Amino acid sequence: HPGAVRVAEESRGRVVIDNTATLNINKAQYLSSHIYHTCKDARETTFVPQHLISQFKEGVIGVKKGLMRKETSYFSPNEGYSDHMRCAQVSTSDLDTPCVCVVDTCVHWYPCSLKYCRNNGPDAGEHRCGIRTCSKCSEMRFTATNKMLCSWDSL
Repeated sequence: HPGAVRVAEESRGRVVIDNTATLNINKAQYLSSHIYHTCKDARETTFVPQHLISQFKEGVIGVKKGLMRKETSYFSPNEGYSDHMRCAQVSTSDLDTPCVCVVDTCVHWYPCSLKYCRNNGPDAGEHRCGIRTCSKCSEMRFTATNKMLCSWDSL
């Protein structure tokens, strides 16, 4: 029934993604040819976790795994990321202070696996009896140059 309120049977928790580096999308073809087209609305930069850049440079991930990459002009670490306050905590008198912006996203109900039930009767064992449903949330954090660029962040 389309009007039914659905509640997930299992919570898959919360993933926190700290985007501690700035990625120059005009030079990001080293990472993937898809970045420029996917992030073109960002115009110049977007954010990326520092550990992904490190894994790419070490050749762990990327188009040609195993190659060491020395090119670094496509990203820059956000200095002082861990020292910044969350934008929701910055007072209105300090609007020009850089802060950490948080985008919270949750999928409250999605099918995640098959559900098995025990057989009643002489046949021991299990049979498929439905679909298990799950929920999952993610919290993406990145540096905003001021609180006004993160107006949605609230505690």
